[in-house]
Amino acid sequence: ITIWDEEYNIDGYKSGNLFLKVIIRESHIDTNATTSNIRTKLSKLDTYIHTIGQDITKFNTYVKHLIGSLQARGETTQDLLTNLFKGYAECSDKEFIDYIKRKHEVYQEGNPITSDALMQLADVKYKILKENRTWNAPSAEEEKIIALEAQIKGMKKTGKKNTTYQNGA
Repeated sequence: ITIWDEEYNIDGYKSGNLFLKVIIRESHIDTNATTSNIRTKLSKLDTYIHTIGQDITKFNTYVKHLIGSLQARGETTQDLLTNLFKGYAECSDKEFIDYIKRKHEVYQEGNPITSDALMQLADVKYKILKENRTWNAPSAEEEKIIALEAQIKGMKKTGKKNTTYQNGA
């Protein structure tokens, strides 16, 4: 605001009314530019979630900060749930994704859910999975593949060949 001092100083005196006018003008410009930026960030939650290592608690805090910033500017968003579902769906944990899909199906069937409720449910599920050390844990099939890969690497290191395949069995 001080860079505009010539607009609220008259003959060496500061005008409170003109000072207020400059403040309002500058905050309005900030509101228009920032609102657009916030809306863009909300629409890109599906890419943001990867930048924080898919930490749902951090993700929800970020979303709440963006919503608070919109509200501070007298704005709201109508597509927050859509963006939340899209963001959560980008996680790599299969159990979490299945959980979110079920919540999305229930929502699509007409059962209401608020964005706050969805964020709370997602956060609780995330914390449970982390506490149980099952967040991004491999499935039973993936564990078998990992074990087979380890066996193959071990066989390559020792130079042993599988005689089953050599004998045509």
